[in-house]
This record gives sequence, C-alpha cells and structure tokens, in this order.
Amino acid sequence: MKKLLSQIKPSPINEEIYSTTDLSDLELSLRELGQLEPIVINSKGDIISGHRRYFSMTRLGWKECEVRIQDYDNETIALIQYNNHRTKTVTDIHNEFRILEKEYKKRLGSQGSRVDLEKNKKEFRTVVEASKTIGVGTSKLKQIKSIYNYEPDLLSKIDKGEISVYKAYLHVQKTYMNKGEVDNKTSKKDDIVKFIKREKPSVDVLVSALKDIYPYSTLNFDDIQKNSDELNEKREDLINHMNFLKKLDEREIVIYKKLKEMEKSDFKDKDLKRISENIYQFKNLNDKDGTIKELRSIKPKLKLVDKDFTEFNILRILIHSMEWSSNPGRNLKYIVKDSVSDKYLGVITIGSDVMRIKCRDEYIGWDKSSKIDKRRLNHIGIASTIVPVQPFGYNMLLGKLLACLCSSEIIRKDWESRYGDRLVGMTTTSLYGTYSMYNSIPIWKKVGSSNGKIIIKPDDEHYLYWNDWIKKNYPDEFYHATHSTGPKQNVINLIFRKLNIPLKDYENEQEKGVYFCEFYKNTNEYLRGEIEEKELVLKDKISEGNEYILGWWKPKAEKRFKRLLRNGNLETDTLWYEKINDMKVESWLRSRGVVGSSSISKKIDPRVVDRMFRKVGIDKKKFYESLISMGVDGLKTKQMREEWSIDNPTRNYCYVVSEFIYRYLAPKGTKHYSIKIDGEDITHHFLRWEDGTIIDLTAEQFDDYSKLDYSKSYPSGFIGKGVSKRTQQFAKLMGF
Repeated sequence: MKKLLSQIKPSPINEEIYSTTDLSDLELSLRELGQLEPIVINSKGDIISGHRRYFSMTRLGWKECEVRIQDYDNETIALIQYNNHRTKTVTDIHNEFRILEKEYKKRLGSQGSRVDLEKNKKEFRTVVEASKTIGVGTSKLKQIKSIYNYEPDLLSKIDKGEISVYKAYLHVQKTYMNKGEVDNKTSKKDDIVKFIKREKPSVDVLVSALKDIYPYSTLNFDDIQKNSDELNEKREDLINHMNFLKKLDEREIVIYKKLKEMEKSDFKDKDLKRISENIYQFKNLNDKDGTIKELRSIKPKLKLVDKDFTEFNILRILIHSMEWSSNPGRNLKYIVKDSVSDKYLGVITIGSDVMRIKCRDEYIGWDKSSKIDKRRLNHIGIASTIVPVQPFGYNMLLGKLLACLCSSEIIRKDWESRYGDRLVGMTTTSLYGTYSMYNSIPIWKKVGSSNGKIIIKPDDEHYLYWNDWIKKNYPDEFYHATHSTGPKQNVINLIFRKLNIPLKDYENEQEKGVYFCEFYKNTNEYLRGEIEEKELVLKDKISEGNEYILGWWKPKAEKRFKRLLRNGNLETDTLWYEKINDMKVESWLRSRGVVGSSSISKKIDPRVVDRMFRKVGIDKKKFYESLISMGVDGLKTKQMREEWSIDNPTRNYCYVVSEFIYRYLAPKGTKHYSIKIDGEDITHHFLRWEDGTIIDLTAEQFDDYSKLDYSKSYPSGFIGKGVSKRTQQFAKLMGF
C-alpha cells in the first residue's frame, strides 16, 4: 500500500545505532528502477526497515512510497534484525550489541542473578541471541566488546582500515587482559612464520612435510600444481564468487538465485503471457462483500502433471521466491486450480521422503529394520513444494489450503497407482526457521525442528566445472559423496576440501520446522511394522476430504481478509518474476551496500543473448550473416576496423544495431542508452524496453561482460533526424 512520506517518520533508535552512509547508489536505483521493496513501518508510522530509502526518497523530492505495516513485540530487535546483513562499520556493530544487551537482558529477566553461575549463563545467552540478530559470530562480538571496554578509540581506527579487529583484540588482550602474555596459538604461528621466512623452504617441501605429518587431512594439490594457471584461476574465481554470495542476506540471496534461475529458463513469451493472465485474482479487493462472495465460491481441484511440464515449471519458478531444484526419486507434480473459474491457485510437489530426519523418526518411533529393511519409508512422501499464487496466498492464507490438499484422495491414489505402495503419511518442512504456514493446521503436527550447517551453493557455472574435476580426479570419493544422503552438499564439501577452501567460511546455520501428517489413525504403528496394511484405519478428517478442508479453511481465510482490509494491509503484488534482469538485481544489490558483481562468467551467458533475440523477434543466424556482410566497411575508425573480426562480428556495431532495432522493431516507449566502459576507448550503445528489459544484442563482443555496469548508463539520442546510411544498409541486409 502507498503512504505519504509526511505520514511516516524515522525511528530515533536508528540514528543512535547507525552511522551516516552514502546514498548516491540508492538514489540512482530509485531514479532508474523505482521502489523495489516496501518500507516497513508500524501502525504509528514509525519506520522499522527502510531508513536509507526514506532519506533518499526525501532528497529526490518524492511525495509518497510503498509501505508494509507490521507491528512487533520488540521494535528495537526487529529494526536490528532487518539490518542483519547490511554493510556495517564495527562501531555500528558495537552499537547494535550494546542496545541488544539491554533488550535481551530485559527479556531473559533477572531471576537467579545473585548466583554467579546463573549470571554467567544469562550473559552467555545474551551474546548468543545478539549474535543471531546482528549476523556476526559470538567470538567477534566478544572481541569488539573487549576492545570497546579497554580502548574504545580503536573502533574508529578499525572503521578506517588502519587495524583489523583481530589485531586490535590481540593488542587489548596483551596490554590489559593477559598482562603481557601472548596467546599460545599466536605465538606458535609466529614461530613457524619466522622459520619459513628464515629458511625459505619451497612450497613442494612444505607440502611434502605436511603430508608426512598429517597424511589424512592435508589436501592433494598435485593437479593444481600441474595445471597451475587454469586451476588456480578457477579456484580464485570460485573464492571471489563465494565471497560475493556470503555478503547476501536472506532476501538478497533469494532474488539473486531467482535471477540465475530465470537466466537458465527458456520459456516462450506466449506461454508466460497465457499463464500470468490466468492466475486467480479477485475482481476488487476493496469490495469486502464481493470478495467474500468470490472466496466462498472457491472449489479447488488437483491436476496431475504427467507429460508436458511447461505449465507447471513456469508456475513453480515464477510465483515462488525460492530457487527450484528437483528431488531425486519419486515425484508427483500437481497444478491446483479453482474448478469454478479455472484459474491457477498454486502448485504442489510430492516426492520421496528424506532418509533420516531425527525428530520425525523419533515421533514415528521406527528403527532401521522397519524403515529400510521392511521398506516402510516408501509409504510416506515429502511435500517439497507447496506454493500458492499471490496475493491470494498472503491475503487469504491460501498456502494453508494447499497444505491441507496434500492429504487428498487423488494424491494417495496416484502414489499407489504409480509406485505400488500405500501412502500413509506425509512430511514437510518450513522454508525459514521454525515458524511457518503449517502452524495451526489441524491435519499437520509439528514434530520438532532440524538443525544443521549447509555450505552456500555456488552458481552452476562454478559448481559444474568443479563437479567434473572432482569426478575425474577423485572418482572413489565422488562415488561415495553422490551415493549418500544429500549428494549435492557432499560434493560441495568435497570440492572445498580438495581446494583447501575453509568450509566454515561459507557455512550457514539452517533451522527448519518439521511437520508430519498422518493419514490413518494407526499410521505410526504401520510404519513401525506392528500392524499389516489391511489393518489401517483412515482418519475421519482425511476421509471427509475437501468438505472438511474447505469447512476449516474458508472461515479462517475470511477472517484474515477482513482484518487486513480493516488495517489497510492488503497485498497487491503477484510475485511474478518474468521481468527480473541483471541490471535491476545488480543495481538493487549495490543500493543495499553489497559490493560485487552478480555476473559470474566473463562472457555474457548465451542463453541471455538468445532470450533478447526472441524478445526482439529477429533471426539470429541472419543477424550474424548481415554483420559479416557489412564487415569492416561499416565501421568508421581505423581502430574499430582493426578490432573487428568474423569471429567477433558484433564488435563495434552497437550503434548500428541499436538504431536498427529502435527504428524498425522496438515497441513504443523504448529508449536509447549509452555507457562508458572501463578499459574500453569506446561508448557502448543499447536499448531499454519500457518494461525495463535490456536489449543489447552486441554485448557478446566483450570478453568481460561484468564491465557493462548498466546502472551507470545515461539516456542518449541518435545522430541526425533520419536513419543513418550504415543502419539503412544493415536493415536492407536483414530484409527490411
């Protein structure tokens, strides 16, 4: 929803915590792309998240902005959580920690504080909770706190880059905390460094010595040494890429991965248009009575997707924020529609359940004999995808309806028909944390949570290269990794170990709520092998099917809608990712303080080029043939002619191609842009469609596509009133 900027105000706590930052990138992003994220405010109009956007909009002279109203039990903690992964100074981090200490001590209470043990426990819990909220490790937080306590001026030196946190802490430790005693580990390390500097042994000698002492933990770099140039460059590229991904917070990684996913997709425009136009939308959300009438008429139906997966894939990828990855093993894919309007409600995927989830296994009470030997694991599935369309999902709890539909008779029959096993139960997990839409659904029971650390997955361009390298050079270890639970994570772990890249640097804590749905009154007894299949008794709620599901869901959906309407919090965004592109994502990330490029390959991805050709609607082969026919004769300067070749026919033809598309093919609203490229003595030209899509058919002329920072482009014009002679010549060759 929209609010006047005059109706919202910054939180005083924000100014107390965070130092002033440069807003130029954010202002550029707002000017070029508009507001991509709503400002989060409470019901009083106080800003919880979005202060930089607010100040930038104010400076740009904006009158109103998109907001999302959300009240929190503790707004201070919420404000800091929203800033979890922003680029912060050490002073900012200390300010966050100082304020959070007070908030968490209030929350934890003062009971038992007279006892030293309880006091220490309370302080430890405070640090742990603050660490999670801030997004900084507990060790680093303790170091920053110690630095501030003993020598606070060091924080400003750290911020200026004059000294690292670690060195500042060592100084404080040595001077004030340990009375001159140097940390033993540091001392030993210093001794080893002095030895190496004095004796100057070769790398080969050092590696050989380490292998003798630590034969099972030292990594094999033989292949890297043999192919040092290529492999070391690839290794460095991977590290840089992982460092970029590490900077992204939860929201940023979702958008970034969605961009990569869209770049790999090959959807036809007509299919995208057809499907997007058939997503269920209420006629007028502000018409309370009319919307409730529509809501009450909803009758969901499930359609098993058996052959052509285009429709399902488009829906799954483009309506959901998470990157799509198919599960190995059994898979049933369903499209959910409203049988009255025949409009899309969402998608569901049921697959083979995970081999081991501790809390689920404990809840069922089974052991290896019943689970594996008696094949009872084959009798439960996992709902790996439950995705409602938006904004229906948010406004009316549509996700809860889809979650209930996972128990439908059609799914149980399809599973048994296809795989020969009676489906007696279902597992699912939350996406983020332990709170999810599955809470309070009668047929789903929360059985616990799963904890663990996972390695951030690199993009395919990096992962596939090293996957092949591991497979070729370490076939036995590769086989073991790919034939165990979590094969992709196993391979990533193996890659990092072999490349001597510390795993802990790129680990994320992951906690998910685990939910289980029992279809039968005695599901668990059957899974434990205590009864036979013929003894199973269907639960009443499951037996009643849609009658029970809709009777439970519709009143809740109606109540939710009325409350959101009353408070002015209804969502209108369809969460349709078709129009996402590199420029938008990269500019957005930069505006959020994330330094680095989302471009991961040197050359532009050919799939991106193909998609631009489809957007323009011209034949790619004829395009290249026409440029080759033009050859050096179509270029103005000696330098341009020397740089052009048949192998790189688009080189220096950006102006001609842009003018040709603009004059002959571009829709109304298309604009011509120019950009100065670092290291290139030329001005590059491209077009931008009215919807923001970049059309740059000559981008592949550059060996390093990351040089094209489209956010630094500026509107441009073509020389002269008519079409240039060179462009006319090219158009003729193209058949115009």
